[in-house]
Amino acid sequence: MTFAGSRQGVTRTLPLEIYLQRVNDPDAAVALSLLLVAVAALVVLGLGTRRLTVTDTR
Repeated sequence: MTFAGSRQGVTRTLPLEIYLQRVNDPDAAVALSLLLVAVAALVVLGLGTRRLTVTDTR
């Protein structure tokens, strides 16, 4: 089970920061969202490329 929350002065996760920025600074929320999507895409592409280059040793 995972519990996440927000307390003043405590490090936040990126999805929570996007949610909080949505009200105060929508442009920052969009920029953070794009950053999150870019990081996720790099991870997926990296894992896919790694999987394609690893040879089957069975």
